[in-house]
Amino acid sequence: MFAKIFYYLKFIFYALVNIPRDLKGALLYHKIKHKLKYYDQSNCSLQQVFSDLVKTQPDKVLFHFNNETLTFKQFDLESNQVANLFSERFGLKKGDCVALFMENKPQFAVIWFGLGKLGVITALINTNLRQRSLTHCIQVAKPKLVIYDTELEEAITQVHADLKLDLIKHGEIKQNLNQKAPRLEDLVKQHSDNFSAKEEVKGSDILMYIYTSGTTGLPKPAIIKHNRYVAGGFSFFDTAKLSKEDVFYVTLPIYHSNAGIIGLGAGLVSGCTLVLRKKFSASNFWKDAIKYNCTVFSYVGEICRYLLNQPPSEIDKMHKIRLCIGNGTREYISRDFWNRFGVKCYEIYGATEGNVVLVNNVGKFGACGYIPLMNRFIKIMPCFLIKMDENLEPIRDKNGFCIQCEPGEKGLIVGLIQKTTKSEFSGYANSSEATNKKIIDNLFRAGQKAFNTGDVLVQDWNGFVYFVDRLGDTFRWKGENVSTLEVEDAISKRLNSIEVACYGVEIPGQEGKAGMIAIITSSDIDLKSLQEGIQKDLPQYARPVFIRLTPSIEHTGSLKAVKKQLVQDSFNINLFNDKTFYFDTKDQVYKILTQQVYEQILNQNFKI
Repeated sequence: MFAKIFYYLKFIFYALVNIPRDLKGALLYHKIKHKLKYYDQSNCSLQQVFSDLVKTQPDKVLFHFNNETLTFKQFDLESNQVANLFSERFGLKKGDCVALFMENKPQFAVIWFGLGKLGVITALINTNLRQRSLTHCIQVAKPKLVIYDTELEEAITQVHADLKLDLIKHGEIKQNLNQKAPRLEDLVKQHSDNFSAKEEVKGSDILMYIYTSGTTGLPKPAIIKHNRYVAGGFSFFDTAKLSKEDVFYVTLPIYHSNAGIIGLGAGLVSGCTLVLRKKFSASNFWKDAIKYNCTVFSYVGEICRYLLNQPPSEIDKMHKIRLCIGNGTREYISRDFWNRFGVKCYEIYGATEGNVVLVNNVGKFGACGYIPLMNRFIKIMPCFLIKMDENLEPIRDKNGFCIQCEPGEKGLIVGLIQKTTKSEFSGYANSSEATNKKIIDNLFRAGQKAFNTGDVLVQDWNGFVYFVDRLGDTFRWKGENVSTLEVEDAISKRLNSIEVACYGVEIPGQEGKAGMIAIITSSDIDLKSLQEGIQKDLPQYARPVFIRLTPSIEHTGSLKAVKKQLVQDSFNINLFNDKTFYFDTKDQVYKILTQQVYEQILNQNFKI
């Protein structure tokens, strides 16, 4: 009785204390919601939104790249040529798909934007992928052809026979391994920069596929519609209180949603100037920021850590950057980043394919956003933390409905599926099975559906939300989501189907989790041969840092590997007698993990 009274008094106290913050957040949320409602009703495409920017600021610089510039009008005209080329020469039409395998450069955006004018879908392929992974990601999108960067010609040549698709190359010809593949730059010159659409492209049409590991297996192409892209561009622009005068520094891969939607969207949707870099460089970061008068950038936690690891410099605060938007920073990282560089980290939570987006724009270090406590009773935001069992399945009450978590209780975050741009779940391309697996039925009432993020978060009494873990089949390393199924499958095949369990382990001083595999075997393996296979079959970020040889592991009744104990053991060789190896980055080979090396890793005196 008294405990219940105390609980409600405590709840009311914290709800009242946070009214100013929650009210501001609610007003911002409904402002964005109202703006997006207009675009939903008009059902306009991204290209239609961009055309308004071209009319009002045609000569403004859209892209800075390698000392070259591209204005809004130039970008529009070049994308018109791309649209005409693929319509007239290749006969592509609305609903067709093209795979784009290219490094960061303005032409990357020109190509998918031009294809989008036709209603053609572009599958944005991760440039780290090789062989089997690359083949899978291209084939699952069912493209008509592949456009690739000449710098990636060797990688595409290795899978060309399996793809059986026409190839088009872009960039300076070096090796010319695919002599029959025409060069895109030569083709577009033959086509007009005046484009007139044959078919109407709407906001509800699919713009692109952005790949995500999700929590259910191999990389899947998440469907991004035109209105979803526009919503992303506007939402983050308004949440961070940006203006068209801001200069957005983009150093992350633009085939991912972080840089591809938040970063490029600031320009294509909201009219900012973008400074694009091929790859992130810690040593050149602040030099570029100063040179181009950058005011904001997008990040993953690793970027902030790399910048903090640079020697202190007199230019640390000579820049004009006031904030950065991204995910993956720990509390001490964001605090140190603010103290040293004077830059606020706007930590966000979200998934490429999901309908849950949280933003910490109030400066609470360590939090990835906030959900008002009153959201439990008054549905201010369409996302909730629900109770779960150890298998990440929702726990239900006697009526079969999900149960909301209490403050301080870890829970599964889910997003209510509604018929609005911000709350719909479009799912994955060509896979209704994978899409349906992400949907929770009968959330709080019969017929109510929600998107299952597969992520575990916790909310404190002030409503701030903190990321706990991704307990599905993925973990994050080097800024990428690693699919454990992909790693297990690739290595098991190399070992003649020996069972392999892959999981992520934390390393002191490192963001994310390093890959570790347990190979179930009673004998030694050919480590050199395995390493060659790993390097051939897996992208660099997915290659295991640790390898453990163990005679057996626990299984469920359905013969699925139970990884809980393996995760708890981590790479602590004092907890087990199994032979364990680590990847020596200096010598580029796997070596036995000794007590000395183990302690050096713990003390952050050994590079992993």
